[in-house]
Amino acid sequence: MNKICLIALFPFFAFVANEDCSARFSCKPAKSQGQDGYVLSLNLEQGNAGNYDFELYDLTTGNFIEKANIYFRPGAEMMVFSGVKPSTYTIYYSSSQCGQKKSISGKGIILQ
Repeated sequence: MNKICLIALFPFFAFVANEDCSARFSCKPAKSQGQDGYVLSLNLEQGNAGNYDFELYDLTTGNFIEKANIYFRPGAEMMVFSGVKPSTYTIYYSSSQCGQKKSISGKGIILQ
């Protein structure tokens, strides 16, 4: 009987555990003023307030570039990375509420 209850409730627990994985960010690249490269600002369009981990990867070279941890509120726009050189990038994010890494832009962020 206990196994049946566990199997029946597992999808519910998986949904609750991943509820905050629905965060959605947008990225706004801008040319840096006073220094080389670009500034990448992120906006939390959907999701809960909290600390988010961000990892910047260069898709051209396959290299990890930088990691940042920033507190976001819904609707807030924050500068996350600066001095980013022209290339194609992806940004992965996760939080304590959602350990599963997600990509902000599936096709990559192209800076020329």
